[in-house]
Amino acid sequence: MYAVRFGGLLHRAIFALAGVATFADGGGASATAFDGFGLYRHGTVDSIEQLMILPDGRFCYNVMAGSLDLLTGGYWTAQGDAIVLREIKPVSSPIVVLWQASTREEDRGKILFEFSGRTFGGQAGILFGTSDGDQLPKDMRPLFAPDANGFESFYVETRSIGTKTFALATRARQFPSDGPSTILQYRLPAVPAGSGLRLRLYYDREAVRPSIALTATMKDGAMTIDDRSFGKPGPISDGDRATCTDVIRKAESGEAPAAVDAARLKAERSAEADFPGAASATPLFKTSGDGAMAN
Repeated sequence: MYAVRFGGLLHRAIFALAGVATFADGGGASATAFDGFGLYRHGTVDSIEQLMILPDGRFCYNVMAGSLDLLTGGYWTAQGDAIVLREIKPVSSPIVVLWQASTREEDRGKILFEFSGRTFGGQAGILFGTSDGDQLPKDMRPLFAPDANGFESFYVETRSIGTKTFALATRARQFPSDGPSTILQYRLPAVPAGSGLRLRLYYDREAVRPSIALTATMKDGAMTIDDRSFGKPGPISDGDRATCTDVIRKAESGEAPAAVDAARLKAERSAEADFPGAASATPLFKTSGDGAMAN
């Protein structure tokens, strides 16, 4: 299994390296002079990076350090004594919503929103609201307070209230009062009479990570990236090659991870809007001890 781990320095380096290189159009190797194919490795006390360079113009890059766990791939092109690597990174929404009908007695007649505190809690300026029609919610509230980001938290409404849509708004800036929000509006799916509706929502940090662009220089058969020495290449196992191929295939196809017993709900509307009163509103989840909340 092709598995790599990298550390805190790399977490900062990935964002600093994004956009470093200028790439030729299209994928695949554009020169035949480069022959440093194989598996390269760079490690520190708290991180490991591995870079697999395949002769057909593809590469895979795997890192793990602290909370960062990344396995991605793309195409490389040769430029003199260097190679330039471009990640394949499909555009996707950072908000993921999964839903399913529930036949549990305690869920009957309810709409249960389950928010991932672990992923949403670290994102400043995310707002949430519900509406009884196609219009955007009149009131949008911050989702999590800074100290309420450790657990899964539930917001519960009864279906008799008549909620038809809900919305989540995100801001590129850190502070909720600074600039417009990008708002995603979702229509609640229909479920059989007598059933409950459960929705699980989480924030996909990977979707907003800048695309990786790396320039690797070669000298005497050894590779250097951003002053980090990866040494000379080692052999590539059949399993590593198969894993890399699968990573690139999924990235090119835009294939999303399968959800068990749940369907992914797509946003029906995307727009920009200002919510001037939201910055001072009480967060929906104020502490990590908040449980189910109901209107």
